Amino acid sequence: MFFAFSALLRRTLGALPGWGWGLCAVMALIGGMVTWSAFKHSSELESQAIEAGLNREVDETVEELLVRIQAHEQLLLSAAALLQRNPDLDQDGWREFAQAVRLPETYPGVRALGYAQWQDKQTAPITRLVPLDEASRPAMAYDLMSDPVRRSALIRARDLGLPVMSGEVTLKSSEAQARQPASVMYVPVYRLRAPNETLEHRRQAIQGWVFSPYLFGEFMEVVEQHVPNLVFEVFDGREVTDAALLYGVRRPQATEHHQPAVEVRRTVVVGQREWTLRFQSLPQWEATHLRRPSRLYLILGGLVTSAGVVMLGFLIGHRAHALRLVQKSTRALGVSEAKYKQLVEAQSDLIAVIGLDGSLRYLNPAAARFLGQPAEALVGRCFYDLIWATEAELLREHVALLIERRVEGLAEHRMLDGRGREHWMAWTCTLQESASDADLQVHLVGRDMTERHLLESRLKDREQRYRGLFENLQSGFALNEVILDDAGRVVDFRFLAVNDAFERITGWPSKAILGRTIRDLNLIEPQELEVWLKQFGRVALGRGNVQFERRSRTFDRWLDIVVYRPATLQFALVMQDVTERHEAQEALQARAEAEAASHAKTQFLANMSHEIRTPLNAVLGCAQIGLRDHGDAGGGVLFKRIRDAGQHLLGVVNDILDFSKVESGKFEIDARPTRLRTVVNAALDMVRDKASAKRLDLVCAIADAVPEWVMLDAMRLEQILVNLLSNAVKFTQKGHVHVLVEEVGGQLRLAVSDSGLGMSDEQIARVFKPFEQADKSTTRQFGGTGLGLTISANLARLLGGALTVKSQTGVGSTFILTLPLIEADAQVMAESPELTGQPLRGVRVLIVDDVEVNRLILEDMLQHWGAEVVMAEDGQQAIDQVQARGERGLDVVLMDIQMPVMDGITAAEHLRQMAPHLPVIAMTAHAFKQERDRCLEAGMVDHISKPIDEALLIRTLAARCGGLSRAGVEVAAARAQQVQVERIEPVEGDKTLSGSALNQLDWDGLVGLYGRKPGLLQRAVQSVLQHNHNTPVRLREAAAEQDWDTLVFVAHSLKGVAGNIRAEPLRVWAADTEMAARQHAPDALERAQVLADGLAGIMQVLAQRLEAWQAASSGSAERSTG
Repeated sequence: MFFAFSALLRRTLGALPGWGWGLCAVMALIGGMVTWSAFKHSSELESQAIEAGLNREVDETVEELLVRIQAHEQLLLSAAALLQRNPDLDQDGWREFAQAVRLPETYPGVRALGYAQWQDKQTAPITRLVPLDEASRPAMAYDLMSDPVRRSALIRARDLGLPVMSGEVTLKSSEAQARQPASVMYVPVYRLRAPNETLEHRRQAIQGWVFSPYLFGEFMEVVEQHVPNLVFEVFDGREVTDAALLYGVRRPQATEHHQPAVEVRRTVVVGQREWTLRFQSLPQWEATHLRRPSRLYLILGGLVTSAGVVMLGFLIGHRAHALRLVQKSTRALGVSEAKYKQLVEAQSDLIAVIGLDGSLRYLNPAAARFLGQPAEALVGRCFYDLIWATEAELLREHVALLIERRVEGLAEHRMLDGRGREHWMAWTCTLQESASDADLQVHLVGRDMTERHLLESRLKDREQRYRGLFENLQSGFALNEVILDDAGRVVDFRFLAVNDAFERITGWPSKAILGRTIRDLNLIEPQELEVWLKQFGRVALGRGNVQFERRSRTFDRWLDIVVYRPATLQFALVMQDVTERHEAQEALQARAEAEAASHAKTQFLANMSHEIRTPLNAVLGCAQIGLRDHGDAGGGVLFKRIRDAGQHLLGVVNDILDFSKVESGKFEIDARPTRLRTVVNAALDMVRDKASAKRLDLVCAIADAVPEWVMLDAMRLEQILVNLLSNAVKFTQKGHVHVLVEEVGGQLRLAVSDSGLGMSDEQIARVFKPFEQADKSTTRQFGGTGLGLTISANLARLLGGALTVKSQTGVGSTFILTLPLIEADAQVMAESPELTGQPLRGVRVLIVDDVEVNRLILEDMLQHWGAEVVMAEDGQQAIDQVQARGERGLDVVLMDIQMPVMDGITAAEHLRQMAPHLPVIAMTAHAFKQERDRCLEAGMVDHISKPIDEALLIRTLAARCGGLSRAGVEVAAARAQQVQVERIEPVEGDKTLSGSALNQLDWDGLVGLYGRKPGLLQRAVQSVLQHNHNTPVRLREAAAEQDWDTLVFVAHSLKGVAGNIRAEPLRVWAADTEMAARQHAPDALERAQVLADGLAGIMQVLAQRLEAWQAASSGSAERSTG
């Protein structure tokens, strides 16, 4: 056939005329141009396919980078939420959070997780950091605001409220890390429940920043694996310059003079910062992907051109129809071949043709590139050998089934590409029919499904990761969808997902509630359910997030609830159990209230002490003077009764004050060397008269083994013994009271026994309780407050010992006081010399008191003992007196504290500067240590409580004024008989009393107090009239103007004045008015008006009584003279 065709060709060419040769030349030129055009078109298709493949690799790399960045952002946001709810989270809690999220394994490339606290509105030192090792320890306490790059990122994150990535920084760690390029992502942390909608709100609410540093070399390690044959570079911003380069991968195969054939750029936003990613091809990649276009087009073009020339020759030499047939066939063949090649060669899918034995007969360029070898080297090889053995067998079975049943199908298998990377391929298998089975071929079209599998795997991993975080959240979480009625109102909601913390807080197991509605479950009280539906429904309908804190009646817990909308008609509920915090707050509030109540009680006791002591100071002072001057006369009985009543009241008030001090822990113990026998005898002397009056045997025995001198608080021991002895004498009608002092087991044991009433076990159980007595009837029969034994037991405990009791009804009681026995060295005690004259002769005393009667009583006392007295009504007058007389013109100042114009504390401070050597002694009705300390801080040298103890006053003045006779002091003290008085508890007045009812006074008692000393009664009454003539007007003006301070001061002063003039109804009304004015009570103003009317009336009565008394006294004097 070949020889025949050659002969025919020679004959045809030989028969061609000249123009035929020209026409053949033109035809050959046209064929060459067509072939070249096809060749160029094939090259363009090849370039497009290569660029599409590169774009897929780049997109895959960019997606991996963004997925990692988003995961890191979620980590930082979770950490920020944790710190927002737990701002006091310490380093250990921070480390536990990092361990819970598995920081090193789950987030590769993240070097650390830290928190910087915003301080002083200008610094942000790092306060928490994990991991905290030798490499990262230098970063602790580093101020992020000190670096301009970091500061810019911090401020931007704070103002935007979003995660922000910084520019390139140098990490504060070891040298190896510091030399590597790095960047830091910051997430702001705002204070919980602080508004952050506006820029100003965010700047005010900032609490700190959570941050995570990245070393690009580690962070990009996984990303760059997707492009092993490409140069991968990251630039900061859109400019691609060396200065903006953050990270770059330089492959070993890259050369200095290599010019990349392909380059792709991508711009991504990472943490509000633009990065430009550049990918450039390397020689290895170009050798694999940039192949020359197939020569098939040139061969086919040459064949077609030759065939055309030959056919043209046939046409010219022989038949015209042959020429048309050749032209038609040539065009059809070219079009068909071009279409087929274009479709097959341009496909990105893998296309292969295999025989029944699996041998490769054809594969397109995409398949050759995938397998990493030229198509010519692969044709003829077994296709199954290119697939994993297990997967190849499955594909064989699938192809066999296709041939057997002629049913096309889809198979998905794994196989390796030319670079050894695993791919998932989905193969579509079709059978090419043929006349015989030997010519059957299987067409395989493979699509790379690796990206889909990878995405599914990532989604699954991400789902597992976030589910782990979801399940490990300490806050309860529930995802719900709402149910609407026809009107669009929320009527119910259904649980879609809950975590373990939600189950723990609510007690609702997830299996029981998921998929069910809240109304079906019927777990919440109806009223609370309506509140939930209203608030949660608004969120699900897109009306804004809500956050609130309330106590749930259903769970009986305090819950902090945040609700937001994750999707349409859904709401997510995040709840935290804050019951412990509320209980702690309630406990703190209760403690504060208890402390306030304790302070109020202390203040009340201080005021009570002051108010009891102030009015009775004058009365009992006069009693001491009267008993001193008229003890042998008939009036001495009256003065003795007044003194005894005052001593009894003093005991009651002291019991109450001592109990308050012990209860508040403010009782002070002063242990000193003490002669034990002296203390015991002093206590016995206190009850000896009462025991003698009842003809009781009062016996004391002290064992020889007991040391004479011991270390203890003598005053407190005497207080306990006096209380025990007083009770023994009080409750014993006949028989004895014995005191036994001995050493038992190295301790001091003092036993007080009696033959009195005795007690039952029930009575013993409550005998040491406050305000309790063994028998309630004894309070009426014997009196007492029920505090004595309570105070004694507490004092014994403060002394390091204990007080116990043994008793039998009808036999008697024994109280046993056990104390630590500490022997002390003997002390030298001076003996009291005999009397040598007036002890205060020549002492110049300045008395400063705003109450005239108090000044008169003190004047009488001091003049009796030889002192020279000068008086002042307030602190300012005292300063004037000292300025006028000079520091050497006075020896001592007795200073009251509460006075008008200038109080005693202020006056003492001025006197300390004016006359530093002039001693100032405080006189006040406040008996508490705090008042004493306040006086000493102001510069006073001592403190004497009202009512004034005459003996104590003499001793104190003698000690402060050197050169006085100690014998005289002791005599004066003996004559004063150690008088200790308090005023009686005020009786509550009738709140409806009128002014006229306040005009009552005990004139006879007033005369008995002041009338025995010539001129004293006149001076006292005239002082009251003179100093209070304008007081009613002042009271009414203060009431009209609601001047509470003036009302309190005037009522307080009138309370003392009324007590001094024996106007008991007026005193009680003044006390009630003072209390009402202090509290701004509604009836205080009306009370002030009544008090003003009562004062005006009592002053008229007082003036009339004084005038009548003076007239009667004058008449008696005239009759005596006559």
